[in-house]
Amino acid sequence: MSDDEMKAFLKRDRRPRVRISVEGYDTSLPKEDINKALVNIFSSCCEIINVRIPIDPETSLVERRAFILLRGDDAEDKALQLNGSDVGGWKVLVQVTPEEDEETLRYATALDDDLMNDRRFWFGVDVRGYDTSLPDDDVKSTLIQHFSSCGDITIVLLGIVDRCAKIYFSQQDAEGKALKLNGSEVGGRKITVRLVATVVNNPPPFAFDSERQMIGYSCPEISGAEGLRQPLMAITKKMKDSVLFLFGLFSLSVLVSQSIAGRVKAPLLQQSNTNGLVFSKSFNSIYDTSLYGRLQLNNGLARTPQMGWNSWNFFACNINETVIKETADALVSSGLADLGYIHVNIDDCWSNLKRDSKGQLVAHPETFPSGIKFLADYIHSKGLKLGIYSDAGVFTCQAYPGSLFHEVDDADIFASWGVDYLKYDNCFNLGIKPIERYPPMRDALNATGRSVFYSLCEWGVDDPALWAKEVGNSWRTTDDINDTWASMTTIADLNNKWASYAGPGGWNDPDMLEVGNGGMTYEEYRGHFSIWALMKAPLLIGCDVRNMTAETFEILSNKEVIAVNQDPLGVQGRKIQVNGVDDCQQVWSGPLSGDRMVVALWNRCSEPATIAASWDMIGLESTLSVSVRDLWQHKDVTDNASVSFEAQVDAHDCHMYILTPQTVSHSAV
Repeated sequence: MSDDEMKAFLKRDRRPRVRISVEGYDTSLPKEDINKALVNIFSSCCEIINVRIPIDPETSLVERRAFILLRGDDAEDKALQLNGSDVGGWKVLVQVTPEEDEETLRYATALDDDLMNDRRFWFGVDVRGYDTSLPDDDVKSTLIQHFSSCGDITIVLLGIVDRCAKIYFSQQDAEGKALKLNGSEVGGRKITVRLVATVVNNPPPFAFDSERQMIGYSCPEISGAEGLRQPLMAITKKMKDSVLFLFGLFSLSVLVSQSIAGRVKAPLLQQSNTNGLVFSKSFNSIYDTSLYGRLQLNNGLARTPQMGWNSWNFFACNINETVIKETADALVSSGLADLGYIHVNIDDCWSNLKRDSKGQLVAHPETFPSGIKFLADYIHSKGLKLGIYSDAGVFTCQAYPGSLFHEVDDADIFASWGVDYLKYDNCFNLGIKPIERYPPMRDALNATGRSVFYSLCEWGVDDPALWAKEVGNSWRTTDDINDTWASMTTIADLNNKWASYAGPGGWNDPDMLEVGNGGMTYEEYRGHFSIWALMKAPLLIGCDVRNMTAETFEILSNKEVIAVNQDPLGVQGRKIQVNGVDDCQQVWSGPLSGDRMVVALWNRCSEPATIAASWDMIGLESTLSVSVRDLWQHKDVTDNASVSFEAQVDAHDCHMYILTPQTVSHSAV
């Protein structure tokens, strides 16, 4: 089916839509399982445009009510007939709900408009078992010949890591015909055929809704380690899949361009002898610095974590060039720019709803009428850097054009505009593995000759800390943050897992700051900022800096805490010790340049607590005497602390200190 025929097909499809709500499912089940069950139930009666299963930010569990947007001549009646259906031991309760959710309608509209120049990914199957030793062109031609009887094939994609193929058709019934070829032979080998996703009926695999919660689904994927697992099992039965996966990626390294992916030559941490031993024998085991200085991308950027501002947390899609210009002005006039907040990053929704006649991305004519080049020039005139957003999928998370398969063109246009930073998201990714989708944009950016900070927003789906070190300058390790205590603390814990995989050139990214957005208390925001700084996380402001409160500015402008984040040693601090109910009394610490240590006493309990950090706990020699400086009170607490240090910390508050051996000056802070 040609592009014109595809557009005509869409224009013919103007059947009635209905939005229903569904209750009764087991909320303790994984969201993906619930999504798949709902799709199985309601796809029998009508077309599914969108499935939305909200997540409770306080509990991280799915909420009791899901919303499904359906299309069909009798969609409402057919859906209501399924009320009370028994599925897996639970009965679904179905009722019609008004389409008040504009974002749900955005997705429905996006699937109907003439953006379909790139929407070749309609109805697909996953194929495995063919001879992977053959050249890719031979594999594609063989598969096309084998599956051509099922329907019009729009595209065949071959995986690099798991050696599977994804075959997409333009007709819905082609999937069923293709599934009947499961077990058939191709070149003397039996193949397995499984469903990928029905893109017309559902957003592409791993698509996200307005709250960036998963609404898509895809067939189960075999991990990169699967092919290695059996022969290696005889060697060791205790190796974790992540280790096997990393081993499996070794062969991939020869396929991925390394033109800007050199090795950082920074020295490893060394034990000092400033005044007797500073670090204890347990220091290296506590902080696991064996990977430091060896793994990070070397494109001349990100020697310290990036600092700046991003539009998403406060403005979401309500952005325009005036907001961006005024934000740049505010960063300069407030003094935040002088403290290091130099990146002004535009998030999703900046582009037009479709590419131009040449296939190029263009700024939205109503919200960014002067274009991105104009904004870049303005931002640069302020001594700042401009960041832009795109997606390693066919669409962005808000259903604007994505950059998948357009990497070269989009990198070129970004460079021509003067863009300095790219946040690259993970929505509508067709189920293609991140390790295959993210390197092409790295190579395309490198080919432009412009230094562009490359921020991977992969949500930690495939443990990017294990592979993104040679791909980007930072990588998201978690799902999106929300402006709540529960979300912030959960994300801090998740990011802590990857502390050994960050350093100059590449940083773990637990998402942007929520400080100043109103969902947490002053004490909670202070803890948020302290822990992000200690973890060497990017410090990207997420509030409206044009209208900050004095408390918000106080937190964001704390020079001593910022200095911890920007310390040239570049070792991520981590959670060291927990005590109390639900481990709510916590000690976080990390080494700094000049033989110093940063220590955060974080009280996540609901009442005040005395929290202590012992030298043995944080990796200092037990006989060492240190001075202690309070980074929030901006004063020295003592000049002669030994063995341990403790403080009374209010509920949900965080104290942050620098410990300096007596013969080392504070001036390094």
